[in-house]
Amino acid sequence: MIESNLFSGIAVLIDDQVEDGQSRIGKIRQAILASGSHVIALDKAPTEEQIATLSAISYFIVDWNLEPVQAAPAVSTTGEGAGEIPEPIALPRRLEAQNTKRTLALLKNLRKKRVAPIFIFTDESVESVQEELKALQLAPGSHFLVKTKAEVLEKGVDAVLAEWIRTSPAAYVLMHWEQEYEKAKQDFFLDFYARSVEWPLILWKAFEVDGAQPSEELGRVIYRNIQSRMIPFEFDLKGFPETTGDHDSKEYKAAVLKVLEGERFIAASKLHSTSIAPGDVFKLKGSYYLNVRPECDCIVRDGAGSDALELYLLRGSKLSAGQKTEAEDPEFGLMRERDTHSLVYPIDGDLAVVFQFKEIHTKTWADLKDARIGRLLSPHLTRVQERFAAYMQRPGISRYPSSVFSKPAPQASAEATPAQEATPEATQPPQTAPAATPTS
Repeated sequence: MIESNLFSGIAVLIDDQVEDGQSRIGKIRQAILASGSHVIALDKAPTEEQIATLSAISYFIVDWNLEPVQAAPAVSTTGEGAGEIPEPIALPRRLEAQNTKRTLALLKNLRKKRVAPIFIFTDESVESVQEELKALQLAPGSHFLVKTKAEVLEKGVDAVLAEWIRTSPAAYVLMHWEQEYEKAKQDFFLDFYARSVEWPLILWKAFEVDGAQPSEELGRVIYRNIQSRMIPFEFDLKGFPETTGDHDSKEYKAAVLKVLEGERFIAASKLHSTSIAPGDVFKLKGSYYLNVRPECDCIVRDGAGSDALELYLLRGSKLSAGQKTEAEDPEFGLMRERDTHSLVYPIDGDLAVVFQFKEIHTKTWADLKDARIGRLLSPHLTRVQERFAAYMQRPGISRYPSSVFSKPAPQASAEATPAQEATPEATQPPQTAPAATPTS
């Protein structure tokens, strides 16, 4: 069952009639307040700077026509003053086009700055609004919902929002996670305020003494403390209908790969420029290098400059599309590897890179710092390190005499280079090997 409290919190209503209690948006505002939520009412579009300050918002409600419409003098239908109906003056087409342009600009800014869902409640035709959104690739359903104000009032705000969330598992998961994150964050900071307001300074000084990057280490401590206070998640995606999208489409695969890459690889732009750690990935002259030196040895001590720090690197090469396909094992959801290398995928924008264990390269931070493209995260980094350590400690076993084999040995060839080892054949297990089994 999908929680009914996902939309509790703060709603932002952007509508030129939001202060009019008799208007439809005014009545929608009253319904939201009656449910126990809070409302930030704006009668005109906020600026980009103002949007950036709207944090912890549950959702936005935006009127499609943000330009105030003046009413003509009231017309009496039955005599003196009775049944007076204000006749709205339609906007000229040029002003209507300008208003649509401003509304679309607002929606783009909201989507760019905030992840909260955006509901367009309008008196206009739903179909015409949806066409305008599609023309600018602002497709309803992904981030937006378009409904008439009359329908919202008829069904009820809560019912309309609950109906929409059942069509967007991404919004459901993110909103559910955000609620638990906010609770854990509050628990963490309240706990530490009660103990000592100086705890960040205490830890900062300890990191400085150790020679670690203090900002990065303090951020890790905060993140782990919040994570330890988050209750086990109970996502209920069974309440969603079966998806009807094309799972073989390029768009679908790109979206999945983007999520997978974000789970295992941080781009260099998100890292502290002075932070050096195992997992750092560099690209030099078409080759990739992965730092596997232990974290404690990546800290600069004794007043030495970081430029002279030596990193221990595994060299890697990018697989072509054909090579990557040959390495895939769809049956068990794995990428095939040999004992002589590790295959990391996806990193740096849908790339599969094979890092060879045969040689370890040493380069200084000064040689590499401008070539860093990101950092491989655990457990994916830990797996590479463990497999590399096993390779380094592998025992030597004597060759069998050729006479014990049923077939003669093939003609000896030159030793394969690291680049050659990254061919499709190298990523395949030997034909006599047992079937692959899933790994954790």
